[in-house]
Amino acid sequence: MKLIEHINQQPGEHIYCRSCGSEFILEGGDDGLVAAVTGRVGTAGDLEVIANEALIARQVAEAVQAMPIAALQQHHDGHSLRGESGDSA
Repeated sequence: MKLIEHINQQPGEHIYCRSCGSEFILEGGDDGLVAAVTGRVGTAGDLEVIANEALIARQVAEAVQAMPIAALQQHHDGHSLRGESGDSA
């Protein structure tokens, strides 16, 4: 079973099985959140994938931080968009 869960979900929120569409409700348990079956099936909208924008933003920021910007700039400055003969590429 592949449950769709989003970051920072809270007790009382619903999640859905990716394979069969079954609906579950998140309940607080001793070990964190527990998914309890509701007996219902989600709609197409419930099963739609939602981009994790916070995760994407963190990944992009980390990638930018890791880029050797100065080296890339020097490489770019040493090359033009024209071919070696001076003709447009």
